[in-house]
Amino acid sequence: MSTDIANLVCRKTDRRIKGLAEQFGLTYTRFVDDITFSGDHIPKAFQIKVKQIIGQSGYKLNPKKEDLLGRHQSQIVTGLSVNRKRPKVPKKVKRKWRMDKYLFEKYEADQLPRQLQDKKKQKIYGRENYVGYVNRIQTAAQ
Repeated sequence: MSTDIANLVCRKTDRRIKGLAEQFGLTYTRFVDDITFSGDHIPKAFQIKVKQIIGQSGYKLNPKKEDLLGRHQSQIVTGLSVNRKRPKVPKKVKRKWRMDKYLFEKYEADQLPRQLQDKKKQKIYGRENYVGYVNRIQTAAQ
């Protein structure tokens, strides 16, 4: 779903949820269909009211994707760690990607057919660009 379309469709729901979040001293953010609340404490009454608003708006929550995380727990939203002031690609993900690159270059590159080599190189290049992009956004925002 396009972010622009999601923003148009969710405008009324966003206003209701944002107003509720402000009443409870919380920050509300949404990216397409990922909803995040930030604050020192997320009261149960707030959670119940948010679920009511979402249901009244015709949406259904996926309980498997619902998490309530403390300040010192890893908080991942849309694949980015959001525990700090700026979003970051999680270290665990970057380590895995570096290992994939190393193993490919060391052991796989010469063993694969040319087409698969190119595809794997593009994937590695895309990951490196993604990490660079996220880092540039951080730097620009500071």
